[in-house]
Amino acid sequence: MMLVGHSNLRAAVVGLADKEATPEDIDKMKLLAAAAMQEGAFGLSTGLQYPPSCFGSTEEIAQVASAVAPFGGIYSSHIRDESSALAEAVAEAIEIGRCGGVPVQISHLKGYGSDNPEKTRAVLEMIEDARRAGLDVTADQYPYTASSTGLSIFLPKWAHDGGDEAMLERIRTRRQELVNYLKMLSNKKRRVADAGLWEGVRISSVKSEANRQYEGMSVVEISRARNVLPEEAVIDLLGEEDGAVSIVHFSQWEGDVVAVMRSEFAMFGTDASARSTTGELSKGKPHPRSFGSFPRVLGRYVREQGVISFEKAVRKMTSMSARKLGLVDRGTLREGNWADVTVFDPDEVIDTATYEQPHQPARGIAYVFVNGQLAVENGELTGALAGRVLRRNSAASRIV
Repeated sequence: MMLVGHSNLRAAVVGLADKEATPEDIDKMKLLAAAAMQEGAFGLSTGLQYPPSCFGSTEEIAQVASAVAPFGGIYSSHIRDESSALAEAVAEAIEIGRCGGVPVQISHLKGYGSDNPEKTRAVLEMIEDARRAGLDVTADQYPYTASSTGLSIFLPKWAHDGGDEAMLERIRTRRQELVNYLKMLSNKKRRVADAGLWEGVRISSVKSEANRQYEGMSVVEISRARNVLPEEAVIDLLGEEDGAVSIVHFSQWEGDVVAVMRSEFAMFGTDASARSTTGELSKGKPHPRSFGSFPRVLGRYVREQGVISFEKAVRKMTSMSARKLGLVDRGTLREGNWADVTVFDPDEVIDTATYEQPHQPARGIAYVFVNGQLAVENGELTGALAGRVLRRNSAASRIV
């Protein structure tokens, strides 16, 4: 099932530049968003740390979100900041939901840095307050203390103005300016964290074979191998790879992961792309969440640590997300529902994927049925392809 992306709407109407959308631009984005909902989308999404979505104002996004409200759509957001301005970013998401008249889903809620381990708990209270006021605000999480994104996330906002080609041109022509910016960023992080910024940034994938040996290495390790500063290694690697460098970023606090997990309004997700143990999708050193997220919850946080109960964990993986999206015939074991069933051993289920060896399937999962067809048997894929695309307005999805 699909959401319509604000970045795509903005790129189509405003372009890739960092400029304010006019009222006419916003009206066009609203029309496109409504058309997407009529075509079967389930809501609007934003990635407010990433261009060009990051160039949009709160007012702009709230107005575009209002266009999906008449269709029963949701607003799902990778919020604007997950570090020092986490509270402000969560408040913005809530405000967009309030002004746009739409339910809010905060994607993979977390807080970066060990300088203030209470900041995630503070935003949990903020969300609870919004819910008590009658707003439908929920969140999701993956059960790890490392995130994953693109290396270019560390560049300043102005470097992204105009899109990837403009960014690469600035890397070529304003290299030292960008290096100096990253030095400033690194010094700031060093003052508030236990370790320096670049020790916690590990390269997970690159595009070229020439730099393949760096996959799995930290930026500090790469800088030593190249005999350059870490900030220079970042800029040079981005230039050599046309910006296509993925990372795993060790930046979160375990206590925050547990606090989010125990909240009543947070469900589970992976925030991961499709991966495989063979072929093209087995390359690189991706985040282990692609293979281990749900089994990790059941094995480590439920069985071993007792953070939440099995029943609550399963609900957060199934019916809770189905209800948020308005699906009435998925997410529960009930006669007449689509038979999406995972059969696992609660005494054995566990993740085996690690940051060093991420392409490792979980243990303890006997069978997976998708739409009534056996898709996994004793940990092995059967080859059955019974999944289907859900559209908001189709009989296959049966919306509330």
